[in-house]
Amino acid sequence: MKRLIATAVLLLLTACGGPRVLHLPWGAEGYALAFAPDGKVLLVLYSPGTVECRDLPGGRVRWRVEGLWDGLRATFSPDGQEVAVSSEGRLLFYDADDGEPRGEIDLVAQQGLDIKPPLYSVLHIQYLSADRLALLTQHRNILFLETWNRDGSLAGEVVSLGDRGNPDWWHPFSRDGSQAAYVGYDTLGLVDVAAGECREWNIQDQLPAYRHVSTLALSLDGDEVAVGLADMSYLWSTPDPHPRIAGPMILRFDTRTGEILSRHDAPDDALPVGEMFVSLAYSPDGRFLAATTLNTNGLFLYNLAGTKAEPQVLCRGEDCCRHFPLFSPDGSTLATVCGRRITLWNMGEQK
Repeated sequence: MKRLIATAVLLLLTACGGPRVLHLPWGAEGYALAFAPDGKVLLVLYSPGTVECRDLPGGRVRWRVEGLWDGLRATFSPDGQEVAVSSEGRLLFYDADDGEPRGEIDLVAQQGLDIKPPLYSVLHIQYLSADRLALLTQHRNILFLETWNRDGSLAGEVVSLGDRGNPDWWHPFSRDGSQAAYVGYDTLGLVDVAAGECREWNIQDQLPAYRHVSTLALSLDGDEVAVGLADMSYLWSTPDPHPRIAGPMILRFDTRTGEILSRHDAPDDALPVGEMFVSLAYSPDGRFLAATTLNTNGLFLYNLAGTKAEPQVLCRGEDCCRHFPLFSPDGSTLATVCGRRITLWNMGEQK
């Protein structure tokens, strides 16, 4: 009976123009997604230690791999034929059609490191070509950019990015992986991945008092980066003359000059003490910026090409997901996942 009611609700929402909802197995806790290059296949990562491949739009399960470590990251190869998954200091490769193993790279062993997970972890994966990948990794809380050949050898020097914020909440790579963004407490940086060269801007003077950088996203063309800021002044009990941010905010920076392009605030009714943005994501055409908040558990959509200051509130509360919003490659769908629920928003209905 419960399943029939849930199906009826889903059909009603779809008929009324609401989002589509797909469900994971009982006991699953979804936390990340990845679209295939054609947008017709979706990878879903969920606890405990599972990567699942689903066909869209119906959500049929194509294959599933279980028994991996939690905190997985995954992506498709540029041709959509292969899936790379990070688990326990290794890169695992699977056939995108049937999930059959295609090999693995023991990253820790290849580098000769004397540390094991969780002291070494892969936070983000990006294919640069069919035979090369870029990884954003963390060793003992220090962030690194690593480039690996598909045959398991390191390509070039490992680039240290220092001790940087909360990189597991970032969308750091451009569409082709040629650039990666990072941010510290007062520094914004951009890496030329092929050359391993970094450009940095000190943004301290451009941030409000008590600013805390909580997340970032690089646009797919690499021309701009958005950072989420939280007001941390509530942690101080003594009065201070500096102005408060009065809620979380987003700043967009030009990656060529480091100048601020625009500022965007959260909705006025979504400002509990200590609220922060935890995930940001650009649409492929750069028109939209999706943002999720921590305490209000909200998903907001900013139209960067429009004149409306207030974002559109897609959802908020316990039925909303704050994990990594993700646009499909053609920008037609915005996806989120948490608990057993995958939600797919039709961007053609957004203004």
